[in-house]
Amino acid sequence: MPITEDTRPYKETYMDVDNVTLLFKSLLRPHLEYANVAWALSYKADLKKLEDVQRRATRLLPSLSGLDYTTRLHKLKLPSIAYRRKRGDMIEVYKCTHGIHRNNILEFMSDTRTRGHSLKLRLQSCKTRFRHNYFNQRVVFPLNSLPEELCVLQL
Repeated sequence: MPITEDTRPYKETYMDVDNVTLLFKSLLRPHLEYANVAWALSYKADLKKLEDVQRRATRLLPSLSGLDYTTRLHKLKLPSIAYRRKRGDMIEVYKCTHGIHRNNILEFMSDTRTRGHSLKLRLQSCKTRFRHNYFNQRVVFPLNSLPEELCVLQL
């Protein structure tokens, strides 16, 4: 028996905001964020490719396909990939600075006369541009710019 419009196993796919969000969070986002902290994006084009995957996934909903990317993210209550990467970095910094990780790859400033909090990191010298994107390099400025209350916070 040939498959026609009436005998198809499904006529139309049903996707609402909750289904797309759940599918994205459980199936797609873990692949996009795998080893997020360990591997560094050297080029903005690499981050754009990751964002393009999320951009395309948010376009699956017919009701949101006409909206721009940031509005779709807001309606689906999803953060951008760049935000998730920065958040993951700060979570790992918290673990390193508060002794949750056994081997700490971050170097603290030995000078106690610095302004701000006591957990200031020292920016290590590096000669190659590629090394600037390593975890222990890219988290120095965000952590050092935080106020004292956030840095010494115990969870």
